[in-house]
Amino acid sequence: MIATGIIYRTGPVGGYTDTTDTATAIIAALAGNFTQAEVVPGTTFRLRFINSVAQAMTFAAGTGVVAGTGTLNVAASLWREYLVTILNASQQQVFQMTGNNGSANLYFGFNVGSGGAAPTGTTMLPISGSNGTGGTFNATPGASATGTNLAASATVIGLIAGQGGVIGVTLSGNNTGAVNGAITFGPSVRFDGLGSGTL
Repeated sequence: MIATGIIYRTGPVGGYTDTTDTATAIIAALAGNFTQAEVVPGTTFRLRFINSVAQAMTFAAGTGVVAGTGTLNVAASLWREYLVTILNASQQQVFQMTGNNGSANLYFGFNVGSGGAAPTGTTMLPISGSNGTGGTFNATPGASATGTNLAASATVIGLIAGQGGVIGVTLSGNNTGAVNGAITFGPSVRFDGLGSGTL
């Protein structure tokens, strides 16, 4: 429904929260679910949310969605317009990563090191190389990163190079605890509130 540009909301009998779809699903809908279509980062469109009930809507961001600037909630019996921006269209991938509390760096492999340095046993991954399970690392700057102990709305801001390939990534925020497990990288979409009016 987000990709259509208009959502006409009915039904709730009390205050409610609406969570957006995932960035992956939004981009797939924009591409018409045609896997060869490319949604270019920087693409924007307007979305009008019409709250036709006498209850307030609280906006919540789905996976890969960034809650941007402006008011995002919609008061009872009002409409709100959003500017939706595609920040990154990387395909969703999952990698085993490790990182230290308070560091913005994540590394491929396990065994947390100290002081934010690459841990012992870090895996080297050429950008187009295999992760050992048939996958390749194709996330580009701006891709979302989700997992245990990552900063809220974390995105990739750079790649960490090592001998023979990429050994990790730098995120937009510091880890909130030790990271040692599966991290999901994927596309990123931002919602900014533009304005609202009465029905």
